[in-house]
Amino acid sequence: MAAPLPPLEPDLISAESLPLAVRGYRREETDHLLQRVARQYRQLLEERDTLATRVRELERVCDDLQADKSLLRAVRKQLEGELQARRPARHAAEVERLVRLRGQLRSNLRRALEAALQELAADEPTRPHLQDDLAKLLAAG
Repeated sequence: MAAPLPPLEPDLISAESLPLAVRGYRREETDHLLQRVARQYRQLLEERDTLATRVRELERVCDDLQADKSLLRAVRKQLEGELQARRPARHAAEVERLVRLRGQLRSNLRRALEAALQELAADEPTRPHLQDDLAKLLAAG
């Protein structure tokens, strides 16, 4: 395998570097062609350098985004942990509220049943079976 050729510089592409032979070449056309090749080659090199600079910039942006992503994951994990820690406290508070409400409802129901029982006691001859039913409810509660 042949050794790699050294890079070609645009300034080295010129008619001056072409040797003349016995019959020669059409100098004006060849010079024009070589100038175009050199100009396009220079443009490609400039474009390559510009793109290489842009790639480096984008790599830095990617690194920054990766760092941001890692930070966001850490913050999300911390917030999820805090949320998990708060859920039992919220559930416990809700259970406590419901237990208090149940006690209040039982108390209100007991008072209502006792009032109904007193009404029935006053009207005892007409509704004796209701009085027994209410007394059973109060005993069960």
